[in-house]
Amino acid sequence: MSRVRALARKESGDAFRSPVAYAVAAFFLLLSGFFFRNHATFYHLLSIRRGAAGAAPVDLRITPGILQPLYESISFLLILIVPLLTMRLLAEEKRNRSFELLLAYPVKIGEAVVGKFLGAFFFYVLLLLPTLAYPVFLARVAEVDPGAVAGAYLGLLLLGGAYLALGLFVSSLTESPIVAAAGTYGALLLAWTVGYAATLASPPVSQVMERLSFLHRFGRFTVGLVDTGDVVFFIAWIVIALAGTDRVLRSRRWRG
Repeated sequence: MSRVRALARKESGDAFRSPVAYAVAAFFLLLSGFFFRNHATFYHLLSIRRGAAGAAPVDLRITPGILQPLYESISFLLILIVPLLTMRLLAEEKRNRSFELLLAYPVKIGEAVVGKFLGAFFFYVLLLLPTLAYPVFLARVAEVDPGAVAGAYLGLLLLGGAYLALGLFVSSLTESPIVAAAGTYGALLLAWTVGYAATLASPPVSQVMERLSFLHRFGRFTVGLVDTGDVVFFIAWIVIALAGTDRVLRSRRWRG
């Protein structure tokens, strides 16, 4: 366990020394702020127009009106940034043969995989922290449902962890960071769009696709519904992806 912690600290430290990581962080915070402003502006204009027209009152709660669509937008934004965080984790090290040097020390492949995942996950958590300012700001002017906010962030942590683990797996398949990023983009888009495809299918296929949908599973977190099955679903994705990464690297080492 101490070796895993040391590798995780090394990986997160390497991220802070990389200009790419800072560019990704700036991109993520800029777009999340843009989404927050857009959702808040749309909510404000909708409430004014409905009131001026004398229409039936709409649901003016802040949480479903602003925060829920904001977190759904952020979850889609992860598809854009996670491949940039994971593309160099293993692909570049394999190309430079530095991963083999790491394994020359008393470090098991599984420990290296978990350490790299935890290092990337720690950086991801730091990316999410500034977004807590959005519900805090809204809570000063209106009532915010803390349960829904907590559920949304739990969902973002689980969703981000599953995405990072999947990106790490794709990175283990190639020596090119660009190919790793492109492959991760494709895998994440496929995982995300399964939910949309389910609406076009008929039972029981649609039901199976809904259960496999990241979109459907994450959506329940944004309204404060924390279901054990959804938590297990994302954790299972993380475990399977990390186990697959371990298997790929072991196979490569055996061939070498």
